Amino acid sequence: MLDKSFEMPESPKIFSDHLFSERFACPIDNIQIPEIEPRTFSFNSPHGACPSCNGIGRILKVESSLVVSPEISISEGGLLPFMEQD
Repeated sequence: MLDKSFEMPESPKIFSDHLFSERFACPIDNIQIPEIEPRTFSFNSPHGACPSCNGIGRILKVESSLVVSPEISISEGGLLPFMEQD
């Protein structure tokens, strides 16, 4: 059965070339990715985990202003978490 809503022009006027890669590479941007596997999409696998957060979803950082007091030395209690509390 033919689809009557689809019309094929007798002679197309605009042609464009498309470049496809079998090696998952882009010659324009000069990048290449490894072959896609199911583990690529798994956050539980180091292979598929985000390289920035290692699959945790958060990046844990220490806020230095909350840990170190620049006004006093370490021996005077400059490391705030280890300071003696009154």
